[in-house]
Amino acid sequence: QWRLLAGFGGVLVACALLLFALNPAWLQRFWRLVTAGMDLVRETPTLNGLLVLAGEGIWGKWLWLPVLLLGVLLWWVRGRQWERRAMIDVALMAGLVVAPVGWSYDQVMLLIPLLSVLGWAADGSLSKRDAAVIVWVLVAANALTFYQRIQTPSEVWFFWVPLVMAGAYGYARRRHKLGAGSGTHKDVILSADLLGRSANDLDPSLRSG
Repeated sequence: QWRLLAGFGGVLVACALLLFALNPAWLQRFWRLVTAGMDLVRETPTLNGLLVLAGEGIWGKWLWLPVLLLGVLLWWVRGRQWERRAMIDVALMAGLVVAPVGWSYDQVMLLIPLLSVLGWAADGSLSKRDAAVIVWVLVAANALTFYQRIQTPSEVWFFWVPLVMAGAYGYARRRHKLGAGSGTHKDVILSADLLGRSANDLDPSLRSG
């Protein structure tokens, strides 16, 4: 775990040094962009954008703060029981829902939880039916976003994309855990059966019985 954190920190430092070398003022420019976005009322593809559309342009910008505090509290209380990959996936999807500023293009980060879903489909822990349902839902969602990009100029109407991804992810994870559990049960039964056969082969009394 420490080696993982050290590797992540080393890559982060290397990227920061590269950014400072290519664009020394990138940090100030990024901060100005964030503060300008917080000062403006924008129809973002988030819950904040929906609130702006409904006429509330202030409180939606701060939705991320209670969500962040709640996440930190849950991690502090039960974090040791969480899978690291699942925690990253859920944090990304939640962040895209409650972010105060952003664009629909930021939703490319949903590829990270999507890779988890595809991994479960590939390793066989999802049934063919479940994998087909999830794939078709994601294909239909992608086709709808393509149509929206042509017909809808406002970013706010892309708010549903991380919600659909979260629903597909939750369904896939639940089915994955059920599939993994049933696979373990089958492995135990198969191992016991093989051990029983081996015992019968070695012990004539067991064979006669």
